[in-house]
Amino acid sequence: MTWLPIEAAPKGGEILLWVPSVDCSARKVCIGRWDDDRHARTPNPYWQTDMGRIMGVLWQRKNQPTHWAPLPKGPVAK
Repeated sequence: MTWLPIEAAPKGGEILLWVPSVDCSARKVCIGRWDDDRHARTPNPYWQTDMGRIMGVLWQRKNQPTHWAPLPKGPVAK
């Protein structure tokens, strides 16, 4: 697997994100997507991850990913 800089990440669909959190209890690899925050009064786009749903939006905004990778393909049924 090759990790790419977050600046090159696609802004549509789910991807793997590397989040270098200072909180040791949080995972570093998360599934996430770009949130353009367009419904907010003052939009502030950010990367949203599955950990952010647990830890909250403030934690999420503070702990943004630095790298991304495509999700691996699932197993093929026989």
